[in-house]
Amino acid sequence: MRLSVAGIFAKCPACEGDDFDPVIKVSSETRNAFVCAACRKPAHYDELMRQIGKEAQRRARPAAAPRPSTPA
Repeated sequence: MRLSVAGIFAKCPACEGDDFDPVIKVSSETRNAFVCAACRKPAHYDELMRQIGKEAQRRARPAAAPRPSTPA
């Protein structure tokens, strides 16, 4: 399962993989739990969505405008 918002995909913090498997729901605490399909490192839905939000903010910031040169 690939988690994305507006074309930005969540990535595993350990291996940069972008495919996750849901953990079988055992309790209300694990309903948002995933594991990376590549390295099997656990990941939580909220953390993955926060990561996407940070990347969206980074992409939305305008590039720093170059400073005009001052005559010498």
